[in-house]
Formats: sequence, structure tokens, C-alpha cells
Amino acid sequence: MAQSINPEGQGKQTASTQVVPDPKLNISLYVDGSGSMLGYVQSRDSYYGEALKTLGDILALDRGLRAIKPEVSYFRIGQENPAIDRSGFRQAELPGFYDGTNPGFPEVSSPIHEAIKPPSGDKDLDNLIVIVTDLEQDDGDVTKLTSNLQQHYLNQDKRYAVGVWAVKSEFAGKIYLNNTQGGLQARNYDTTAQTSDRYRPFYVLFVGPTADVAHYFEKIAAKTPDLTNGSQGYLTLFPSDRLTEPLISLNEPKEMGGNLTQPDLITGKGGCGGK
Repeated sequence: MAQSINPEGQGKQTASTQVVPDPKLNISLYVDGSGSMLGYVQSRDSYYGEALKTLGDILALDRGLRAIKPEVSYFRIGQENPAIDRSGFRQAELPGFYDGTNPGFPEVSSPIHEAIKPPSGDKDLDNLIVIVTDLEQDDGDVTKLTSNLQQHYLNQDKRYAVGVWAVKSEFAGKIYLNNTQGGLQARNYDTTAQTSDRYRPFYVLFVGPTADVAHYFEKIAAKTPDLTNGSQGYLTLFPSDRLTEPLISLNEPKEMGGNLTQPDLITGKGGCGGK
């Protein structure tokens, strides 16, 4: 459960007791546009769609903890020019965002580590990066993601933390598993006739100042208790000094569906079925 944050503590006191406002917060919201995400949007009433709508509304409308309302920028991971507008983000609830049939959203792979850009260096600006993905990266390699997190944020500013919102959703499409030859093998996976414990997980990663991540987690928990109650989904907040190993290991195939107990996503211990 995310810790409670008191917004009154956001200013800094100088020796002369003058309150120095915290830097402005810039939010970058990335959605994985690769084909492995297509199965989540075959039903418009899926938990995936509910989570996207909740995420978009909260980040765009909530004033957050800062004196100045954060600005939100939207991106589709994988394409050459990843920037999209809010209308484009809303298209992430539709198949055309992932299957290559929409000329504005060509087929892409999912190098999610590229979403972790170095901070601007502007002391008057903090960054919150939010990534929606199934953590199914090219070559099953998540170590680049962890390395970028450490290099650009967690080793540079101990105020920063990683938050994970994990949700199991309805799914009807292809998943990609590593085979013994080191390549990827596509398999069909359909939860239409399955109980919810067989749904497929996806993840929303938050990278930003701990107080801000905790604030948005509280808003998400209040709006979607069914997706944060521990059975269908959960929220976990990790301080910067916990990110010492790959975020999650995808080097070996995992059982389909099933377990969404709270894994230690930072050290790679525990399980997160569905791969």
C-alpha cells in the first residue's frame, strides 16, 4: 500500500525561513505499441481498457502535489517519432494502435528501455515517467531498462523511486516465449472461457519522486479498488536503493496465466504468471 503523503510538506525551507517552491513536474506517459499488446484490446470492457482510462484521467486532471499543475506528454513506444497527443493515447484502447492497420500507428517492436531518457538538467523541473507494457521486450532483455533507470534517475537522485501497478486482464491474442534456440516462439492465448485467475498480466511502471508516485498510487487505488486489491491487481512502491538487479527476469518461459502474487519485481524473486 502506498504511503500517505502530506502535500503541505512539498516546499523547502531556507535559512531565512523563506519557502522555496518545489520544481514543476513533467509527466511522460508511454504506451507499448507492439503486437504483443494486441490481445488486451479485443474486448472494449477489459481490465486493460479500464486501467488505461483511469490512468489517463488521473494524470491529466489531477493537480498533484505541486503548486503548478503538471503537464502530460504522450508517447507510443517503438515508432521513430513516438510523440502522440491525448487523442492518440485514447486510441490505445483499440486494436489499430497495435496491429499495424492504422497508418498513424505502424507495427513496432517494444524497446521500452528507450522511454527512460536522461533528465533535462533543469533544476526547476522534476520528471515522472509512466510506462504501460507487458514487459515483453526484444530478446526478453529487461536489463537495459533497469540500467537506464539506475543511470539516469535512481543513482542520481535518491528522491526517486520505482512504482509498479500490476493488473491481470482479459486477453485474446499471441504471446511470445523464448525458445531453446534463443529466439521467440509465438503462441495463442485466449482467456475468453477462462476464469479471472488465468488472465494475462500487464504492468504500469512509474519512475519519479517518491511523494509524487505515492500520490498517484493513492488516486488509482481510490478509483479502481477492483484492480488494486491484491487479487486482480496491486500497487508496489520501491525506493531507489532497492533497484540493484534486473527489474524482472524474462529469460525463461513462465506458466500461462495464473499467479499474480506480489513478486519482488526488483530482485527478480517471486512469480508473475502469464508469460
